[in-house]
Amino acid sequence: MKKLLLILPALLLLASCATVNINSHQLTNSPKKYDSLLVVMTTAEDLFYEWNEENYQYVFFGKFNDLDNDAIRKSMSNSLRRQFHPNKLLFVNDFFPIHKPIPFEEFNSTLQKLNFDAILLVHTRAQWLQEDISDGDMIYRPNTDKHVFLIDGQSFDTVWMGKVRGYGSPLNDFQDLYNRFSKNLAMDLHQKGFIEKAFPMF
Repeated sequence: MKKLLLILPALLLLASCATVNINSHQLTNSPKKYDSLLVVMTTAEDLFYEWNEENYQYVFFGKFNDLDNDAIRKSMSNSLRRQFHPNKLLFVNDFFPIHKPIPFEEFNSTLQKLNFDAILLVHTRAQWLQEDISDGDMIYRPNTDKHVFLIDGQSFDTVWMGKVRGYGSPLNDFQDLYNRFSKNLAMDLHQKGFIEKAFPMF
């Protein structure tokens, strides 16, 4: 009986953990360590391929600073900031007004004034609550799909990319998924030599 009582909390902890899988691709044979990352987030329907004006119009224009997803970006920013510590992160939304269309020329000229080594693009492709029935009650599981790109700040070539799928339990919310996503992302980028080892800040 005592053994069962000791095991139950561990099983409950496992059941409450969010799961995040990253299928990543290193696109350079000589990764370099980046001291500072500029984080850009978007929820555009169009796919991102490379950092240029055409992709800006389809993927970022009106999407990186829209009002609808402001709360999501703030939650994600908090998770990234904590889980990437002590790596330095800048967030592009801190340098532009919310819900205002920003022409590419203005966007590009502002970025040229910022001090960063690489761009971390987090592209949310889908985010939803999965409905299930358990013991006659409706339960909800948070889920998310993301594409993530690490882009060199000088050449603007993509040096790393990953497809992310996150699953939560009924005990999780989206913040739990963001925390797990950020932790796993920092680990992957460190293991591939792009950032310093992260020591999460709580």
